[in-house]
Amino acid sequence: MARKILSFVMCMLIVVSTMVMSACGDDETDVYSGGSGSKTETVSSNEPMTICIYGIKEPGTTDAAIEKVEEALSKISVRKYNTTIDLILIEEEEYAAMMFAKAKMAINSYNTQRLSDKKLTADEKKLIMQSNVDYWYTTGDGQRYSYDVKEATNIPSEVLTGTLDIFLVYNPEPDSVVLDPDSEYYNKALTTYSMFDIMYNEQILAPLNSYFKGAYSAVKSTIYTHALQYVTRKQYSTSIDGTPSTVDDYFGVPNNYIYGDYDFVIFNKTFVDKLYSGTDKSEIAKDPAKLTALIKELTEKQGTEGFEYTNVEKRFTSYEEYLETANSETFAIGYISGYNAVEQLFESHENLDVYVTKENVVSSPSEYCDSMFAIGRSTESVERCLDILLLINSNKEFRNILQYGVEGVHYTQYRELITPISGDKEESKYFMDMKYSGNMFILYPSSDMDAEMRKMAENEWQLAKDQVIQLVRQNTSG
Repeated sequence: MARKILSFVMCMLIVVSTMVMSACGDDETDVYSGGSGSKTETVSSNEPMTICIYGIKEPGTTDAAIEKVEEALSKISVRKYNTTIDLILIEEEEYAAMMFAKAKMAINSYNTQRLSDKKLTADEKKLIMQSNVDYWYTTGDGQRYSYDVKEATNIPSEVLTGTLDIFLVYNPEPDSVVLDPDSEYYNKALTTYSMFDIMYNEQILAPLNSYFKGAYSAVKSTIYTHALQYVTRKQYSTSIDGTPSTVDDYFGVPNNYIYGDYDFVIFNKTFVDKLYSGTDKSEIAKDPAKLTALIKELTEKQGTEGFEYTNVEKRFTSYEEYLETANSETFAIGYISGYNAVEQLFESHENLDVYVTKENVVSSPSEYCDSMFAIGRSTESVERCLDILLLINSNKEFRNILQYGVEGVHYTQYRELITPISGDKEESKYFMDMKYSGNMFILYPSSDMDAEMRKMAENEWQLAKDQVIQLVRQNTSG
């Protein structure tokens, strides 16, 4: 997995021949289990093939660790589909620029191959050329504008030679250096457009509707309906004059993750009940005027007998912060924002009552798809890609390996709790963001999670699933 940095300009001549020969490794026929030397048998009648998965790696992840994960993932995918995994992970600050460059090379090379077909008519050739990637768009009045996409100019050899099969399409977090104008990694395009919209408009993404109707309906069934609606777009134009299609298709496989959050108020019953004993405090929590009146009373009472608290009001950034201060500070009213689990965590303390004051629903459809996997239109096999995406979305063993690595190398497991192994060995350093690596709701809880997330992960992530249904339904109901 050596990442020798090659010049973009020098590599352009290599790309066409590389793509023609499918250099991602389709000639590999055997996969060996980690160091044992034994071949992985397959139950599939498929011809052997390698599928490349591109994603974001977290700081500290090493090439040696990724190789171990590749081997473990491939043992499953070869056994089921005779498909080997090439896991290509890129640092977040470089990921979008790298994939924009990779997609442009892959699709344009793919089109060059298509043009070699002597049976094509002139109109068909023209249509193919129109689908080349240039990261410019045309407005309704015929004006052309650049997306201002930043493309990487130094491409690691594994990215250069890998086929564009499965790749993460994501929206950077607001504090990402990719969105910072003062950063060398600034990608202006992503401040205005989503990565998905740009790639759809450039016809980079493989349409999936025909597959979802047939053998791969199981992949579709793992996707939330609202997320699927976001990746539903018109089919690519098949007319020379560019007449828009009227037929819908699907162009991505959104990952399941947690949407929205809640604002909570915490009443310390030791003090509040002295003023409002027997009162339905949920009514106070919902009514700003009543809450303000309560705060005023508690402020006036502070320091008097029975009202000895350090803070009338106290805001917490996490449940852990509350635990850290619980023995040194007291409060009458607390505030915190978070997921469904917050209420249960605080209610485990007998002297506290917790109520939701605001449901923070997702504000736009794009937030349903901050993380998805897409398939490149140039892939040799959409079917094989969907085989792997089915594993990522529904196979707990495969998904947890992709997230946590290999048991005994990267983590230990007791019952369902994952505990990462810390050490100096290069092969043990493997880290991934849950949101960007697949279906979050089939992951095992990890000791690295905070108390809130571990609670969300209990009972097959039921609290998380309930939250998604509640907040998205709230948003779409208007």
